[in-house]
Amino acid sequence: MQLMPATARETARKHGISDYQHPADVYRAEVNVQLGSSYFSELLARYDNNRIPAIAAYNAGPSRINRWLNDSGSRPMDVWVENIPYRETRGYVQNVLAFSVIYQDMLGQQKTFIKPAELKYVY
Repeated sequence: MQLMPATARETARKHGISDYQHPADVYRAEVNVQLGSSYFSELLARYDNNRIPAIAAYNAGPSRINRWLNDSGSRPMDVWVENIPYRETRGYVQNVLAFSVIYQDMLGQQKTFIKPAELKYVY
């Protein structure tokens, strides 16, 4: 999981992740996964458990996503994703959603691409 140094530091502070002492600690798998998972949990809470803006915010930052949501004009989810201004973030959201179904299949879980609440959400 990738985190900017300031995000890693702040996430470690908020969640009491004492194994994070130096920016190089993100290269230790056990610290990296703990930081990335904690940060993504924050984003999910921030966006009412909606993975679409949370995934986008993980890549582009929550301030950008808040601005894009405010400026979007109440679009359906697929139109909002297709209009994400950053190609990297747009592709990231699409890939994370697609690969989540592949991982669900590999784990023998019920496959869910988009949750009903995510479809109903006004972006």
